[in-house]
This record gives sequence, C-alpha cells and structure tokens, in this order.
Amino acid sequence: MLFAMLASSIGERFLSKVANDYRDQVRLGIKNGMPLSLKHRWDILTGDYAVVWTIAIGNVAFVGFVFLKLAGLCEDEGVKWLGYFGAALHLWGMLMLVIFIPIEAVTLVKLLRSLRSTEAD
Repeated sequence: MLFAMLASSIGERFLSKVANDYRDQVRLGIKNGMPLSLKHRWDILTGDYAVVWTIAIGNVAFVGFVFLKLAGLCEDEGVKWLGYFGAALHLWGMLMLVIFIPIEAVTLVKLLRSLRSTEAD
C-alpha cells in the first residue's frame, strides 16, 4: 500500500505539472516563446488540458477505490485502517479536483471567449 500511495502521489504531481503547463499556454497564448493562435489555444484547452485532468482524476479515483477494497479484505486491524486512510486521502483529492478543475476551466473558457469577441471587432 505504501508503494501505491507513493506512485500515485508522484503520478498526480507529474500530471498536475503537465496540466498547469497547458493552462499557462492557454492563458498566456505563448508556447516555447512563440505566439499561439486563438484556435490553437482552444485546441490545447479541449485536447490536452481537459484530457490530462481527466486522467489525473481517474487515477486518484481508481487508487482510492482500490485502497477501499484492500482495506475491506484485510484481517489485520492496523492494516485495515491504513487502507481506509489511503482511500480517504485519495477520494478527498478526487473531490477537490472535481470541484476546482471545472472552476479553473470555466475561467479559461471565459478568457478565450472574450479574446474571440475582441478579435472579431
């Protein structure tokens, strides 16, 4: 269980960094020093940013439910509570992602829509 917790934490941190890099590209409109078109920014938002967060949420949810199942199968009381603790941490993380990622995504969509209306003028 310790290895699963460590691997999940490292994986989540990596996916968060990747998603945040995509978010910054969408927000700033720059990738590797080159300006991005508005269409490219929309493509990054829908094809990269959203996909990476979906994978991250799925990862946390999967590991959380595996911990829950393992805790239910354990006979040792200490290991059982450790499994429930791991499940609680992962499922709490999933809840936070499910709440805050859509809020961030809405702000990015509003930004791109405002840029589209500015570009049309």
